Amino acid sequence: MAATRSTLSCTWHVQRLLRRSLRSSLPSVDVAALPAASLGVRRSAQSDADYQTSLALQLGSRPSKKKKQETFGVTPEELANSIVDNLPTVEHQKCPLLKDAFVTNGGFVNLVLHDEWVARQALAMATDGIKPTRLPADQQKDIIVDFAAPNMGKKLHVGHLRSSVLGDTICNLLEFRGHRVARVSHTGDVGSALATLIVEIMEQQVPLETLTDAQLGACYEAGKRKLGGQIDTASSTNGPQGPRDVDACVPTVPKMEESGLRVTSKGALGIFLDGPDKPPMLIRKSDGGFLYATVDLACLHSRIHGFPGVDSTQYDEVVYVTDQSQQLHFQHLFAAARKAGWTNRPGKEDVKLTHAPFGLVLGHDGTKLSSRNGAFDYLEDLLDGAAAECSRQALASATTGVVVNELSLTQKQVDAQNRVVGDAAVRYFELAQQRERNYKFIMSNVLNLKGNTGVYLMYASARLQGILRKASGLNGDQTSWDALLGLSSDSSAAQDVLALASADWHPSERALALLLAQFDDEVAATLAHLYPHYLCDYLFRVAGHFHGFYENCRVLHDPRQDSRLLLCAATNAVLRRGLQLVGVEAVDRM
Repeated sequence: MAATRSTLSCTWHVQRLLRRSLRSSLPSVDVAALPAASLGVRRSAQSDADYQTSLALQLGSRPSKKKKQETFGVTPEELANSIVDNLPTVEHQKCPLLKDAFVTNGGFVNLVLHDEWVARQALAMATDGIKPTRLPADQQKDIIVDFAAPNMGKKLHVGHLRSSVLGDTICNLLEFRGHRVARVSHTGDVGSALATLIVEIMEQQVPLETLTDAQLGACYEAGKRKLGGQIDTASSTNGPQGPRDVDACVPTVPKMEESGLRVTSKGALGIFLDGPDKPPMLIRKSDGGFLYATVDLACLHSRIHGFPGVDSTQYDEVVYVTDQSQQLHFQHLFAAARKAGWTNRPGKEDVKLTHAPFGLVLGHDGTKLSSRNGAFDYLEDLLDGAAAECSRQALASATTGVVVNELSLTQKQVDAQNRVVGDAAVRYFELAQQRERNYKFIMSNVLNLKGNTGVYLMYASARLQGILRKASGLNGDQTSWDALLGLSSDSSAAQDVLALASADWHPSERALALLLAQFDDEVAATLAHLYPHYLCDYLFRVAGHFHGFYENCRVLHDPRQDSRLLLCAATNAVLRRGLQLVGVEAVDRM
């Protein structure tokens, strides 16, 4: 039988077996109607098991629909034992997935996957790579993700980094699952200072080609004097719809009025969302001017219903990635759209509106990150600082032997690598934090070679490439895992390697292979909560398991070299794909 990696997760396979068993254990239960979450499958805390389910604890006391006060007539422990008895294992019914199952703690069912099945997943990863695990076509959606939103009149600051890397990573993950994703960044408010400057430059007809900083300052001061500080801020948006989104505000207001949600007071128009005793959401000022909420409503309407001539896509889901201070705004925005009936689609699933808020980036003293607390205010300065710190640490490590540079690189190549590592380390550190929490940005932690950092993962990836070079010869032509292994997942040679790998595994080999097989589960969990730190935590565990395996198991010049190189290749595939999803460029040498 050819070794192929399932396009579905380990958890899905375990759930499928549990459903089969439950049909025999409790024939009266509509197993097909049970949602996956109710099966209670999770990684086991038992050292002698891989997965665990609390299914028997839930159903053992659940009342039936006919007689609500009656249970199914079995205790959780009795049901758990029945589930185990009806599970197909290798010993019973020759199931290739499950090796053993047993009951603990009065009703928990513990499951042990078969080593050969786990090894087959690793083999397929090594020989076929990690291909996108796309959802069925009818589950793939058109999704628009709104993130970054820099002020077009100012330099990017560190706050933009968090929104940008979170939004970009969420898009990567959605695309990996087969969704059609549009990335959008609103440039936001032009700002009174920039608006003043633009008007004055146009009135004075200052040549832009020769414009100096002194002229900019003079134009701004002249503009301020003319306007007396009374400036109406112009708002615009940018994305697929472009600045014309503002024009959409005009028909959007009557649309809200038609929905019967409006309330007018002194010429201003608002919408009651939380009852008449709470302040309404204003969508038009008394002088007829629009507000941020008006623009956002118009933009949301165009995303749900399309914007003829610009972007006709009617998106199935709209995701906003902003800081937590805007949570109330988006709660009101979504409530208004739902009350107006915009999200309803007869015969189809309602449009999903999601806000993914994030916390603040703090300095080492716990205050908001800025130049005043010894940190970085502008993003450019922060990234330059990370590259400089990489350079400093590399010089120090040359004497300590922490990182060994395998080749003589030119200074230009070293500088380029420091930039790659520095940028990747900063990005990864942002993503590794729990999204909704504030966190302290400390450069020494960002570039730490130990712990859950981008540098640690990149070092693991570089170490794998070093094994590849040693196995193929430093001066050899075979510099890819495919060429080195010379295997395909359906070859007889691959099957021999598979049998060897699973028949006499060191515990660290099996632990690593099992963790690799859980890649799809981790991607699904990350997307379910829009928590990129889930995937970062997983990649950190993969790197840690690999280092443990490498320390415990001799890879080269060992009778089991082929099987262990296979595990190295599978680990390389998972790390590289995972780093790609979080937007980190892997390096071949450090």
